[in-house]
Amino acid sequence: TLQTGPEIGQHYWIDLANRSDTKVSDILSKSHRRAATVQLSFEFPFYGHLIKNVTIATGGFLYTGDYVHSWLAATQYIAPLMANFDTSISNDSYIRYVDNGTAFTVEWEKVALRDKPNVGEFTFQTTLHKNGDIVFVYQNVPFFITSIEDDHHPVKVGLSDAYIIDRTVFRKFQNNRWTCQWCPSINRCSNGVDRNRQIWLTRGCEKKQVDNVTMCSHISGADIFDESNITYTHDVNEFQHQLEGYSKASSASALGPNHPVKMGVSSIMAILFLIAMVAGLAIWILYAYRNPHTTSGQILI
Repeated sequence: TLQTGPEIGQHYWIDLANRSDTKVSDILSKSHRRAATVQLSFEFPFYGHLIKNVTIATGGFLYTGDYVHSWLAATQYIAPLMANFDTSISNDSYIRYVDNGTAFTVEWEKVALRDKPNVGEFTFQTTLHKNGDIVFVYQNVPFFITSIEDDHHPVKVGLSDAYIIDRTVFRKFQNNRWTCQWCPSINRCSNGVDRNRQIWLTRGCEKKQVDNVTMCSHISGADIFDESNITYTHDVNEFQHQLEGYSKASSASALGPNHPVKMGVSSIMAILFLIAMVAGLAIWILYAYRNPHTTSGQILI
């Protein structure tokens, strides 16, 4: 719910400066595009998953994913005001946080925009409550948020969850079903598109899923899923054998293994063209991955 007014703001604002248990991150208070992970004293429910760690970013948001990567601002986040903040611009900029056992509060105090350091300083907070409530409070916003430029950093206010996979082979959803299905190999109910999708794919749940309405109706996947007994393997040798088999099959023509193979100029040009196309695509993907906030990076997302 959206509540405005100075009285409401004062009610939810946590005075971190005068608390003895407040912690100040020296690294984040003097950095640009830095992040630090903090362990919570309680389990915080986020999109049906209980999380114990959050990553505080200088860019005005918390990252809630399990794996820190270069796409923090585009995947799983809690953003009171995500923007291109640089705490190294001013000696008065601080990032503070406190955990009282039932709530975790982070404050971005007097942080300035790297692109427009002279427009003023921003001060705001977010608090995560053990019951799942999330509070955004703003003490000082010097100008309209809609006027903040997003050329070098996304500007967002809100929440997001996502799933991340480390596969290069993309697989289609079976029957395009988005309802929860039971997977016996991981003892979990899911629709296959939550933050544990990598495990769902690794254990072959797309093929093994079972329609078990009773299990999926009465048991929460976040409550029964235990990732500690999952082992990940990447069989490079098996993939290499597949490549070798394809190579051998391609070299044996219908004319027999001893028949010479002739290639014309057009065939050579076609092969070179394909190689150039593949190389160009690989370079573009690498550039977009390394620069997620550019136009190419957004297209890749």
